[in-house]
Amino acid sequence: MSDDDTDTSTEDARRAVIAPVAERVRAARKARGMPRRVLSDRSGVSPRYLAQLEAGEGNISIVLLERVARALETSLEALICDDTGLDPDALDVARRYAAASARTRAAVDRALAAEEGAQAPLRVCLIGLRGAGKSTLGPLLADSLGVPFNDLGDWVARETGLPVAEVLKLYGREGYRRLEEEALERLLAQDGPMVLAVSGGFVEREAGYARLLEQCHTIWLRCSVAEHLARLGAKGGPVPEARDLERLLQERGARLARADAVVDTGGRTRRDAAAELARQVAALRDAPAA
Repeated sequence: MSDDDTDTSTEDARRAVIAPVAERVRAARKARGMPRRVLSDRSGVSPRYLAQLEAGEGNISIVLLERVARALETSLEALICDDTGLDPDALDVARRYAAASARTRAAVDRALAAEEGAQAPLRVCLIGLRGAGKSTLGPLLADSLGVPFNDLGDWVARETGLPVAEVLKLYGREGYRRLEEEALERLLAQDGPMVLAVSGGFVEREAGYARLLEQCHTIWLRCSVAEHLARLGAKGGPVPEARDLERLLQERGARLARADAVVDTGGRTRRDAAAELARQVAALRDAPAA
């Protein structure tokens, strides 16, 4: 066999491997109605690379492909594994599940767990802007439930060996958000229940926030701008301008409202707010799968 024949054979083999992956990426993106530029923004992968990937050209980086999979809210395995030979009905259900919203997938997971007689571990995540009460009410809720409390920022600080402020300076906000998502995955990989609190800006990255909504009962702690400012001032940390805080609330409001429940902590004592939070958690835990 000549060198030309060997090169042709190698190229044919490469295309045979890449072509199914390219098709699965295209199908997953179209199933979500996601333009390529949006996928690029969410995954951090360049539009040029995505175009080559969907065309089956070039060499696929596993690292970049994993980022694409997360942005598409699917798994790396779903993009690279051969699904031939599977039962057609099961394969159709799997594809529909992969294309479903995070909320729908969570409902399916709860329904399956109930049918199998298994109780999914109670996982509650508190979201909201700084000063809403996450670091105060989170440990109280965890103590009342008898489960661990985790602050995602503390996890990032421990894993990097740096205070959060230094991590932000070193990696920037976008880099910090990625570190938060990675820490979240490691937390969710642990067995058992928990109460979790995340930064106010965690909701800005769609893939990580969708993962949170899928895996946790998510509760938005909310209060007025004036109360936010008063609480931040009492802590002695940096206090933003009222107009900046109002802008953040406006920008993030629609995303925060995707939470499973809302607890208004304004005008309440710590005890009353904690009691209301516990009631909301009980209602979410006992609610039948939708």
